[in-house]
Amino acid sequence: MLPLVEGMMRENGYPNFFFKNAMVVTVGKSWGSMHDDRLPHGDPGATVSVKPVSDDYIGPIYFNKNVIPDLTQPDVSVDGGVVWLNLPVNTIYEATAHKEGVNYPTVRFHITEADVENGVQLYIASPPDSLEGDNDSPPGEP
Repeated sequence: MLPLVEGMMRENGYPNFFFKNAMVVTVGKSWGSMHDDRLPHGDPGATVSVKPVSDDYIGPIYFNKNVIPDLTQPDVSVDGGVVWLNLPVNTIYEATAHKEGVNYPTVRFHITEADVENGVQLYIASPPDSLEGDNDSPPGEP
């Protein structure tokens, strides 16, 4: 994935991009889980935010319906994936999603200097430990 991500970013306005780390969440339905075979589990049309806000990282970048990070995707697709790239370390990040009529939890990530020293580059919150809202509509539906 490293060459793919670096190539995508360099071709899309970030000519000097080098991958440091990624924080990935899934914005999904109430029933979304790695233990549930129903797919797709994304909650299309939702948007996400992370605190603290900073120009020191890139994102959110939404995954398209083909499960590919897509800089032109304006919001959550049926896949549900969202990524932020190159977040500064020694920071606690809080991510949440927004969609009219749907409530989402907040997921916290703590990216530390020790993580970097130990080679940790990928922080993932997958269902059911991610941004599963209370939307219980069927797979692929808003």
